[in-house]
Amino acid sequence: TVLLSNGKILAGSLTDNRTYLYNPGNNTWTQTGSKLRNDSSQEETWLLLPNGNVLSYDVFASPSTGQGTAQQYVPATGTWINAGTVPVPLSGSALGFELGPASLLPDGRLIQIGANNRTAIFTTSTNSWVAGPLLPTNKGSDDAPGAMLPDGHFLFAADMSQPEIFTGPTRLYDFDYTTNQITDVTPAALSSFLNLPAFVFRMLVLPNGHLLLGQAESGVLWDYAPE
Repeated sequence: TVLLSNGKILAGSLTDNRTYLYNPGNNTWTQTGSKLRNDSSQEETWLLLPNGNVLSYDVFASPSTGQGTAQQYVPATGTWINAGTVPVPLSGSALGFELGPASLLPDGRLIQIGANNRTAIFTTSTNSWVAGPLLPTNKGSDDAPGAMLPDGHFLFAADMSQPEIFTGPTRLYDFDYTTNQITDVTPAALSSFLNLPAFVFRMLVLPNGHLLLGQAESGVLWDYAPE
């Protein structure tokens, strides 16, 4: 799901390519455009673009090797359109068709983190993708969280995605949009706390600019203060 600029909520189906709009004003649902390539919305990461459209990487329609595909939902017409060719694979059946987090960057681009060690960066104005920086070999954000910090750095989690997904320990990585570099910023103090798969963790940016990191089973929260 994603909240559109007009206040409606766009929701996708887990089993087919249909999508729906929820109108909070009159508490009604209506069917809207169907996704291209018969792609369902399960496991996908949707993101609102600066132009008001919604970007979606085709997790199921994209091959697990080579180039992939993406699409945009256009609220003005209620249709899905092509969103360029994704130069690197970001998921696949061996990775459970999982996907990592995505975020708009301060310069207007978007970064999508893969369930493998690859990332891809989208530019709205040109409707095009380029390959982003790599994570370490066999690391991936399989269903992992991420958060945009006030300074424009994107912090996200990743674990071991090969030879089997959902394998801890989890590491924390920082993407710097000014240098296009990914850096491991995992503090030693969290080594025991992070000795789990990445999907169990949650991130929340607080009003004071700090990042709250937690996972339900431990009952423990960590407060990260960016420099």
